[in-house]
Amino acid sequence: MSEAKPYLSCDKFELQELKNQLLENITALSTIGKAQSVESFQMYLKEVDFRLQTLLMEETLKEKDRLRPDEAPNLKERSISQNQLEKQRIKKKQEARGHTRWVIGMDDEDDNPSE
Repeated sequence: MSEAKPYLSCDKFELQELKNQLLENITALSTIGKAQSVESFQMYLKEVDFRLQTLLMEETLKEKDRLRPDEAPNLKERSISQNQLEKQRIKKKQEARGHTRWVIGMDDEDDNPSE
């Protein structure tokens, strides 16, 4: 009990461990036949699962903000996709080397202009 803390202050790994313990208790109680106890543990399980999903969503939002901190929310539609950035990068490399996408050849001209 000295290590006990509220589930709202747990991180996602501790919540997952708590969820597993609750599932084990539910399984044990259902094999014994204590339906009322199973219902109370299922209520706790729902709360823990909701908290775990909330933490995972917060983590996902922080990751999105970390990837694009300079964009305002209303500019996301106009942002350049990763694929477009890659195409621009390749095009710049090719232009720097003197290569372009189109090559114009002089196949129609005669090789011997003296004739």
